[in-house]
Amino acid sequence: GRIPMAQTTSPPQLEDTIANLANFVGSGSIQRVQNTIIGLNRVTPPDRGELRQMVTRVATDLSDVANNIDVVDKWLEGAAGTADVMNRNLSSFSFWFSPTGMRGWDRATQVGVYVGTLLPSIGSVYSSGFWLVPMLNSTAKAMGAVQQTKWAFEGEEYEAWHKLFTNNFLPVDKYPAINITSIVGPDGRELSGNVQDVLRILGATP
Repeated sequence: GRIPMAQTTSPPQLEDTIANLANFVGSGSIQRVQNTIIGLNRVTPPDRGELRQMVTRVATDLSDVANNIDVVDKWLEGAAGTADVMNRNLSSFSFWFSPTGMRGWDRATQVGVYVGTLLPSIGSVYSSGFWLVPMLNSTAKAMGAVQQTKWAFEGEEYEAWHKLFTNNFLPVDKYPAINITSIVGPDGRELSGNVQDVLRILGATP
Protein backbone atom coordinates (compact mmCIF):
# COMPACT_ATOMS: atom_id res chain seq x y z
CA GLY A 1 0.00 0.00 0.00
CA ARG A 2 0.92 3.62 -0.26
CA ILE A 3 1.00 6.17 2.55
CA PRO A 4 0.21 9.71 1.50
CA MET A 5 2.91 12.25 2.23
CA ALA A 6 0.42 14.36 4.21
CA GLN A 7 0.17 11.56 6.84
CA THR A 8 3.93 11.25 7.35
CA THR A 9 6.36 13.20 9.54
CA SER A 10 9.88 13.99 8.58
CA PRO A 11 12.55 12.34 10.78
CA PRO A 12 14.31 14.50 13.40
CA GLN A 13 17.63 15.99 12.61
CA LEU A 14 20.64 13.82 13.40
CA GLU A 15 21.98 16.54 15.68
CA ASP A 16 18.80 16.40 17.83
CA THR A 17 19.05 12.61 18.16
CA ILE A 18 22.69 12.83 19.25
CA ALA A 19 21.83 15.59 21.74
CA ASN A 20 19.00 13.53 23.31
CA LEU A 21 21.27 10.47 23.54
CA ALA A 22 23.96 12.58 25.22
CA ASN A 23 21.39 13.88 27.75
CA PHE A 24 20.26 10.32 28.53
CA VAL A 25 23.82 9.09 29.05
CA GLY A 26 24.76 12.11 31.14
CA SER A 27 21.61 12.01 33.35
CA GLY A 28 22.83 9.00 35.36
CA SER A 29 20.03 6.60 34.32
CA ILE A 30 22.52 4.02 33.06
CA GLN A 31 24.43 4.24 36.34
CA ARG A 32 21.22 3.69 38.37
CA VAL A 33 20.32 0.65 36.26
CA GLN A 34 23.83 -0.69 36.79
CA ASN A 35 23.56 -0.19 40.58
CA THR A 36 20.20 -2.01 40.59
CA ILE A 37 21.66 -4.98 38.75
CA ILE A 38 24.64 -5.04 41.13
CA GLY A 39 22.25 -5.09 44.11
CA LEU A 40 20.30 -7.99 42.61
CA ASN A 41 23.51 -9.91 42.03
CA ARG A 42 24.52 -9.41 45.65
CA VAL A 43 21.30 -10.89 47.09
CA THR A 44 21.24 -13.71 44.54
CA PRO A 45 22.82 -16.93 45.89
CA PRO A 46 26.15 -17.71 44.21
CA ASP A 47 25.01 -21.27 43.59
CA ARG A 48 22.51 -21.20 40.74
CA GLY A 49 21.06 -24.47 41.98
CA GLU A 50 19.88 -22.80 45.20
CA LEU A 51 18.32 -19.98 43.20
CA ARG A 52 16.56 -22.51 41.00
CA GLN A 53 15.22 -24.35 44.08
CA MET A 54 14.02 -21.09 45.62
CA VAL A 55 12.27 -20.01 42.44
CA THR A 56 10.72 -23.47 42.07
CA ARG A 57 9.45 -23.36 45.65
CA VAL A 58 7.98 -19.89 45.17
CA ALA A 59 6.33 -21.00 41.93
CA THR A 60 4.88 -24.06 43.70
CA ASP A 61 3.54 -21.94 46.55
CA LEU A 62 1.98 -19.43 44.18
CA SER A 63 0.45 -22.29 42.19
CA ASP A 64 -1.05 -23.77 45.37
CA VAL A 65 -2.45 -20.37 46.32
CA ALA A 66 -3.96 -19.99 42.85
CA ASN A 67 -5.51 -23.48 42.96
CA ASN A 68 -6.96 -22.89 46.45
CA ILE A 69 -7.99 -19.28 46.06
CA ASP A 70 -11.48 -20.18 47.34
CA VAL A 71 -9.92 -21.18 50.68
CA VAL A 72 -8.16 -17.82 50.80
CA ASP A 73 -11.49 -16.12 50.09
CA LYS A 74 -13.12 -18.04 52.96
CA TRP A 75 -10.24 -17.09 55.25
CA LEU A 76 -10.64 -13.42 54.32
CA GLU A 77 -14.41 -13.63 54.83
CA GLY A 78 -13.85 -15.22 58.24
CA ALA A 79 -11.35 -12.52 59.19
CA ALA A 80 -13.79 -9.82 58.04
CA GLY A 81 -16.62 -11.47 60.00
CA THR A 82 -14.44 -11.69 63.11
CA ALA A 83 -13.53 -8.02 62.81
CA ASP A 84 -17.21 -7.14 62.38
CA VAL A 85 -18.20 -9.12 65.50
CA MET A 86 -15.40 -7.49 67.48
CA ASN A 87 -16.52 -4.06 66.29
CA ARG A 88 -20.14 -4.75 67.30
CA ASN A 89 -19.01 -5.98 70.73
CA LEU A 90 -16.47 -3.23 71.28
CA SER A 91 -18.11 -2.29 74.60
CA SER A 92 -17.52 -5.81 75.92
CA PHE A 93 -13.85 -5.70 74.92
CA SER A 94 -13.54 -2.30 76.58
CA PHE A 95 -15.01 -3.79 79.76
CA TRP A 96 -12.45 -6.61 79.62
CA PHE A 97 -9.64 -4.08 79.84
CA SER A 98 -11.31 -1.96 82.52
CA PRO A 99 -10.18 -2.28 86.17
CA THR A 100 -13.13 -4.59 86.90
CA GLY A 101 -12.40 -6.72 83.84
CA MET A 102 -8.71 -6.97 84.66
CA ARG A 103 -9.64 -8.11 88.17
CA GLY A 104 -11.71 -10.85 86.57
CA TRP A 105 -8.78 -11.86 84.36
CA ASP A 106 -6.55 -12.01 87.44
CA ARG A 107 -8.99 -14.29 89.27
CA ALA A 108 -9.37 -16.51 86.21
CA THR A 109 -5.57 -16.74 85.99
CA GLN A 110 -5.37 -17.78 89.63
CA VAL A 111 -7.97 -20.49 89.02
CA GLY A 112 -6.00 -21.62 85.96
CA VAL A 113 -2.85 -21.90 88.08
CA TYR A 114 -4.63 -24.19 90.54
CA VAL A 115 -6.11 -26.29 87.74
CA GLY A 116 -2.71 -26.50 86.02
CA THR A 117 -1.20 -27.73 89.27
CA LEU A 118 -3.98 -30.28 89.79
CA LEU A 119 -4.05 -31.88 86.33
CA PRO A 120 -0.43 -33.19 86.26
CA SER A 121 -0.99 -34.81 89.65
CA ILE A 122 -3.86 -36.87 88.16
CA GLY A 123 -2.06 -37.97 85.01
CA SER A 124 0.12 -36.78 82.21
CA VAL A 125 -1.82 -34.88 79.57
CA TYR A 126 0.48 -36.14 76.83
CA SER A 127 0.80 -39.83 77.65
CA SER A 128 -2.42 -40.75 79.49
CA GLY A 129 -4.53 -37.66 79.17
CA PHE A 130 -7.25 -39.21 77.02
CA TRP A 131 -9.61 -38.88 80.00
CA LEU A 132 -9.59 -35.13 79.37
CA VAL A 133 -11.73 -35.50 76.24
CA PRO A 134 -14.88 -36.89 77.93
CA MET A 135 -14.31 -34.63 80.93
CA LEU A 136 -14.13 -31.53 78.75
CA ASN A 137 -17.16 -32.67 76.75
CA SER A 138 -19.13 -33.20 79.96
CA THR A 139 -17.98 -29.84 81.28
CA ALA A 140 -19.05 -28.13 78.07
CA LYS A 141 -22.48 -29.79 78.23
CA ALA A 142 -22.85 -28.85 81.89
CA MET A 143 -21.94 -25.24 81.19
CA GLY A 144 -24.41 -25.22 78.31
CA ALA A 145 -27.14 -26.59 80.57
CA VAL A 146 -26.37 -23.94 83.19
CA GLN A 147 -26.50 -21.27 80.50
CA GLN A 148 -29.86 -22.53 79.20
CA THR A 149 -31.19 -22.70 82.77
CA LYS A 150 -30.08 -19.12 83.39
CA TRP A 151 -31.82 -17.93 80.22
CA ALA A 152 -34.98 -19.88 81.11
CA PHE A 153 -34.98 -18.47 84.65
CA GLU A 154 -34.45 -14.92 83.42
CA GLY A 155 -37.09 -15.28 80.72
CA GLU A 156 -39.89 -16.98 82.67
CA GLU A 157 -39.25 -17.48 86.39
CA TYR A 158 -37.56 -14.22 87.34
CA GLU A 159 -40.57 -11.96 86.76
CA ALA A 160 -42.91 -14.26 88.71
CA TRP A 161 -40.57 -14.52 91.70
CA HIS A 162 -39.89 -10.79 91.56
CA LYS A 163 -43.60 -9.98 91.69
CA LEU A 164 -44.15 -12.49 94.51
CA PHE A 165 -41.49 -10.97 96.75
CA THR A 166 -42.04 -7.30 95.90
CA ASN A 167 -45.86 -7.42 96.00
CA ASN A 168 -46.43 -9.92 98.81
CA PHE A 169 -43.51 -10.75 101.10
CA LEU A 170 -41.64 -7.46 101.28
CA PRO A 171 -44.65 -5.17 102.03
CA VAL A 172 -45.89 -7.57 104.70
CA ASP A 173 -42.42 -7.83 106.22
CA LYS A 174 -42.09 -4.04 106.31
CA TYR A 175 -45.64 -3.31 107.51
CA PRO A 176 -47.00 -6.52 109.09
CA ALA A 177 -50.78 -6.56 109.15
CA ILE A 178 -53.70 -8.95 108.92
CA ASN A 179 -57.16 -8.37 107.51
CA ILE A 180 -59.88 -10.28 109.36
CA THR A 181 -63.04 -10.72 107.37
CA SER A 182 -64.88 -13.22 109.53
CA ILE A 183 -64.43 -15.34 112.67
CA VAL A 184 -66.98 -17.99 113.57
CA GLY A 185 -66.98 -19.61 117.00
CA PRO A 186 -67.59 -23.29 117.82
CA ASP A 187 -71.27 -22.54 118.38
CA GLY A 188 -71.62 -20.86 115.00
CA ARG A 189 -71.73 -17.29 116.30
CA GLU A 190 -69.94 -14.48 114.43
CA LEU A 191 -67.18 -13.13 116.66
CA SER A 192 -65.62 -10.51 114.37
CA GLY A 193 -67.80 -7.76 115.86
CA ASN A 194 -66.20 -8.07 119.27
CA VAL A 195 -62.69 -6.75 118.58
CA GLN A 196 -61.42 -7.41 122.10
CA ASP A 197 -62.42 -11.05 121.99
CA VAL A 198 -60.88 -11.43 118.54
CA LEU A 199 -57.55 -10.03 119.73
CA ARG A 200 -57.68 -12.24 122.84
CA ILE A 201 -58.30 -15.33 120.70
CA LEU A 202 -55.32 -14.37 118.51
CA GLY A 203 -53.16 -13.88 121.59
CA ALA A 204 -52.68 -10.13 121.06
CA THR A 205 -54.30 -9.18 124.40
CA PRO A 206 -54.47 -11.00 127.73
